[in-house]
Amino acid sequence: MQTELFKSEITNNAQNATQVKAEITPIQEWREMLSKTISLRKQESLLLNENQNEIMVYHSGASSIADLKGYIASKSYVGICAIDTSQNALNLLIEYSENGGKVFADSGAFRHFRQKLKRPDTPDLDFNLILEKYHKLASANEGSHKITVVAPDVVGNQKSSQKVSLDL
Repeated sequence: MQTELFKSEITNNAQNATQVKAEITPIQEWREMLSKTISLRKQESLLLNENQNEIMVYHSGASSIADLKGYIASKSYVGICAIDTSQNALNLLIEYSENGGKVFADSGAFRHFRQKLKRPDTPDLDFNLILEKYHKLASANEGSHKITVVAPDVVGNQKSSQKVSLDL
């Protein structure tokens, strides 16, 4: 009799556990779904620059005219690599920044450094050309905070980096 009572109690406990699990599972799934939704909205707001006072997200690699036009149409912060940017693209960026768009220009020094490791015969980076592009962007936007540039550097060589930066 005690055995039957014990089996009955185990069965009841198992049924209760199943019922509790059935009640908890939707709550956990709901919490997970809410957490994923919140995370996606945060990511979306970063991509759409909704938190402009907090974080500036530049969409990089936009050195071609087609990419630039897309980013400009969406009013994105645009990131370019100076060594890849043509004069036509530079003119488009100047016009965009004059109309309130924000532009970030990278020198391309790190990519060049990595390329030189693979191919030691790679010509040195033309910092004069990079600085010329930086000056064109900056002079079109004097006194504004619409242009951000990465100081050209010689990766792994601080003295050379300082010399190049002094030319800014």
